[in-house]
Amino acid sequence: AEAIRYALSSGTLIGSAEDVAEQVAELREAGVGHLLCQMSFGYLDHERIKRSMRRFGEKVIPAFG
Repeated sequence: AEAIRYALSSGTLIGSAEDVAEQVAELREAGVGHLLCQMSFGYLDHERIKRSMRRFGEKVIPAFG
């Protein structure tokens, strides 16, 4: 419930891959069918953004396949 409230109020999913997978699962259970992922924000360098994208693809997405 806390993750859903946070995501709906801030539009942000944040934390470890496991945390984000849990937040996505809660949103899915609440009826959310689509997510728009923006991995680049603030002053993150390109390599860090690529690592985040890779981690999302390897650890979060497979939980919902």
